Amino acid sequence: MSPCRTPSSKKPKTLQHSPILSTQIAKPIPKAMRGSTPGAPELHASGNCLTIPGNDVSEQDAVVLNNMIVKKPSRVVILYNVTIKVFRKSKDLDGAEKLFDEMLQRGVMPDNVTISTLINCARVFALTGKAVEWFEKMRTYGCDPDDVIYSAMIDAYGRAGNADMAFTLYDRARTEKWRIPPVTFSTLIKIYGISGNYDGCLNIYEEMKALGAKPNLVIYNTLLDAMGRAKRPWQAKTIYKEMTANGFSPNWATYAALLRAYGQA
Repeated sequence: MSPCRTPSSKKPKTLQHSPILSTQIAKPIPKAMRGSTPGAPELHASGNCLTIPGNDVSEQDAVVLNNMIVKKPSRVVILYNVTIKVFRKSKDLDGAEKLFDEMLQRGVMPDNVTISTLINCARVFALTGKAVEWFEKMRTYGCDPDDVIYSAMIDAYGRAGNADMAFTLYDRARTEKWRIPPVTFSTLIKIYGISGNYDGCLNIYEEMKALGAKPNLVIYNTLLDAMGRAKRPWQAKTIYKEMTANGFSPNWATYAALLRAYGQA
């Protein structure tokens, strides 16, 4: 077995000729492995070899530590993700997608942060079909959706008109106890309201409270609108009282829903 070589003095590679992003490629050493404790040795990475100044690391330890480094997101991926988030905040979906294409062309594989940022970018523009498209491509890039992404996709599928998929993910969310954002409950209530399943609207509302999620004004208005469609002024009145008791002031959407509920009774 060839001896372990010390780190090379050569400069890190530079990502050349990128019209959008230019950065240096280097293997970061996890903070916990940098000898932050006084007197602790510093670790260095060189290719697949690790050394501690003055002492050799056993081959087995070197493999374990090297694997810890490799599993960390590369600096290039992190910088691409940060730049894609800038495009999202600038509401530039086209720029975000072009940068993503550049990632793939340069052989930089995306991670969950990359895809979730693109999904959120599409949702900012209300392009729920595009959000669904990105979600369904995740596994082709070797990414496994987490509960945060799944929760966001309940809302996206609901807005895209795929109620079956939205409720399939919702059932899974309840079983696995995901953190579900309020906008998702609002979308599910709206789906039931449009389909005429008004009891389903109330069930979602009760399940939301049972899960510890707090309703907001949008959810109250969506529920009041559903009760207006159902011609149930008594339930609209109960929901309105609960809304004001929780400190929410009615707006024009609230009054419109109440007028519908009492006007059609």
